[in-house]
Amino acid sequence: MSQLVIQVNKMKNPRTLRKGYGLPEYLAFCNIRSAMRPVIRAEGYVVALVRPPDANATAYFRAADAVLRRGDRWKSVGLVEFDPLKPKNSMTAIDEALQETKVIILFPSLAAIPDFVRVAADLIVELQAPSLRQIKGVFRWWHRSRLSDEQAERLLALDTDLQRAVARPGRSVGRMLAHLVMRAKETAARPLPESANTEIALRLETMSGYGAARDWGVDLARDITDWKAGLIPWSDVDGGLLLSGPPGVGKTIFAEALANTCGVELVTASAARWQSRGHLGDMQRAMFRSFEDARAAAPAILFIDEIDSFTDRDREESRNASYVRQVINAFLECLDGTVDREGVVVVGACNNPAVIDGAILRPGRLDQHVRLGYPDAEARKGILRMHLRGDLADDDLSRFAEESVGMSGADIAQVVRLARRVARRHRRAIVIDDVLGSLPGRVSLSLEVRRKVAIHELGHAVIAVSTGTGKLWGVSIESRISNDVDRQILGGAVLTPDDWQARDRQSYLDNICILLGGIAAEQVLLGQHSDGASSDLDHATRLAVVIDRHLGMNGLLHSWPAGLDEQRIDEARRYDAALMVRVEKILVEQLDRARNIIQSRRWQIERLLLELVDRGSLSGAEIEETLWVEDKIPLPATPKTRRKIRNR
Repeated sequence: MSQLVIQVNKMKNPRTLRKGYGLPEYLAFCNIRSAMRPVIRAEGYVVALVRPPDANATAYFRAADAVLRRGDRWKSVGLVEFDPLKPKNSMTAIDEALQETKVIILFPSLAAIPDFVRVAADLIVELQAPSLRQIKGVFRWWHRSRLSDEQAERLLALDTDLQRAVARPGRSVGRMLAHLVMRAKETAARPLPESANTEIALRLETMSGYGAARDWGVDLARDITDWKAGLIPWSDVDGGLLLSGPPGVGKTIFAEALANTCGVELVTASAARWQSRGHLGDMQRAMFRSFEDARAAAPAILFIDEIDSFTDRDREESRNASYVRQVINAFLECLDGTVDREGVVVVGACNNPAVIDGAILRPGRLDQHVRLGYPDAEARKGILRMHLRGDLADDDLSRFAEESVGMSGADIAQVVRLARRVARRHRRAIVIDDVLGSLPGRVSLSLEVRRKVAIHELGHAVIAVSTGTGKLWGVSIESRISNDVDRQILGGAVLTPDDWQARDRQSYLDNICILLGGIAAEQVLLGQHSDGASSDLDHATRLAVVIDRHLGMNGLLHSWPAGLDEQRIDEARRYDAALMVRVEKILVEQLDRARNIIQSRRWQIERLLLELVDRGSLSGAEIEETLWVEDKIPLPATPKTRRKIRNR
């Protein structure tokens, strides 16, 4: 049977359910029966159902059970409620249920459905909230009474407890609803907290998590003030910035805050919006119009999203090469040249800056580049306070910082929206438990997993100390992860490079050795490495390509004229077989070197491992003390490291 993914909001008259079932169960029963119409008469099926937002899980579970056991004709049935807080138990229950003839699995969201369920399911349905038609149909069948649209809307707005209280057999629904309306008016007279009705005043000075981008924006605000006062010419003002980073880190919010901080207008545009206008001429006209709007509002910030759509003209070899070239030429004309943009600061945003045409990033255009990452613990607390708008000012947010690892600014804003919704339902001010309760489900990592992560991160740290490369600040591992957050940071070793110095071939090899240190530690202490080392291996491979094809440090002196970027490196890895043979030799040599170092320090690593798993973090000083002071035996070292040892 082919798999279907549909949305359902149609009516299906319910049959008799069970004694004690109330309106929430009847509505859920209608919803599920209507959704399962494509398979309901099949001899067997597996159906994955996503409950409507904010639906009562118990009501839907009881209704699904009634659907499966209708008439008790089917004994071989399986019903599972996926619990994001206990994914292992849920997976086991699903495995057992899939052995039955008819199976329904309930999920809180589409994202929670694991891949093996998607493969096994005959039907995946994202249920919608019960409709007016459904609740009116239930009352005609169950109460033998008719509801007006207004009454139906009021009933649907109630929570499940109130629905049960109102919709009881033998009760006048009209009288009960009238009573609820009077209570609602009394409750409405109690005002919500003032902060619930105020918007966030986005300003860079009060925002967290932007680092160098915030510093640039604050300096820009001062320069624009001086330019308005006639103290400096516009040529002294930074006219362009490129913001890059993964989705959700706050690139769009940054532009709004920047405009507020600078006291100027914000004009928004995007490459996709320009392209949607039609053919080449239409797109160029839309592009010119955005710049004209910004000039008319000058001083202004022109924010252009998806700027990585302007790919490198020299690499475009498709039938669209001419189109791409003309579009980029027009964009460059807008940035400078014949078009005057005095008073207009252009901020471009993208996910992948490596593919942008180099001419766009040259001085005088978008020459400043800041990459935004996911916020750290302090930044997450700052972002939360910003979205709380003064609420919970005296509360300790440390637990939130611990539970929100891997979340972006957009994720945190969503958490606050959910928490405020909970507070509104209870007609009270928001409390910290509302925020914590709105976080994605967190799962404790097993001791085995934490031990593997600790071994991997200690491998990086030990190689860094042993080679004398950079400054080791510390190592940490996480004890819990979020079920609903894709970006999981299980641990990390914090390293910073040495003060500026010319880097020779050995320094690049040392960095490759550090990157492979996690793999080496897993292989030495566990016998094999895991898939969590893929990003380290990818980074090490790229560095080896740079050594060979760009720096002339691997026996070949000719170099690519435009240097190296991610796209060019990827092309070389795919098509240059001879290069990859040389790269493989570098990687093998450095992995062997890392394994030898790890093996020579094995007993110190095992001691550090116990501490790291127990405490969750170790400082760089603690690691160095264990490796150097207690063992007194010098490690295999480069001349630079031996100089450091003598200096100690």
